[in-house]
Amino acid sequence: MRVLLRVMCVASMFLISCAAQADGTKYEFSFSTSQMFIAETDRQDLKDARKVVLPTTSAVFLGEYAWNDKTSSIVSFNLPLVTKRYVVNGALVEEAASNTLSFGQGVKLWGTPFGESSRLSLQFAGMISVIDGYPLQASPSIALRAHLASSDNFTMFIGGLGTYGIKGYVIFYGVGHRF
Repeated sequence: MRVLLRVMCVASMFLISCAAQADGTKYEFSFSTSQMFIAETDRQDLKDARKVVLPTTSAVFLGEYAWNDKTSSIVSFNLPLVTKRYVVNGALVEEAASNTLSFGQGVKLWGTPFGESSRLSLQFAGMISVIDGYPLQASPSIALRAHLASSDNFTMFIGGLGTYGIKGYVIFYGVGHRF
């Protein structure tokens, strides 16, 4: 249960990495969705225990402040859209999933013009997330995303992330706006 919550909280971490443009835009606000999966080694452990964790979907609200063309500060809020679901001995068991609040830093690793008026970049982020409903605890994670920004400041992205201490991964995608 805690593993699933931590991985969901990590999903919120990267969804707003560094995306600052040289054109002076400093803020980016985005909305995304994420899908969390348990790593193969954990799946085998769960199968041995006759318990299987189903992927969990969440909505993520993101905010970013660009310090310069390469680095930014990130904050995100992760809102689960479904309960945590397990199949235990053939029966579906559901539990409430917790919200998470994340903070971190992002770095643009690479960028290039894409088409006539867009820019494609590869971004890396590291964040710490706090899970609602648990004693104060931090969950560190790292992520990588491909980020496409148009000249009218519309953005879209897709990426993946992993968490230290949790054997799982997350894929995510979303859209945003810079100003």
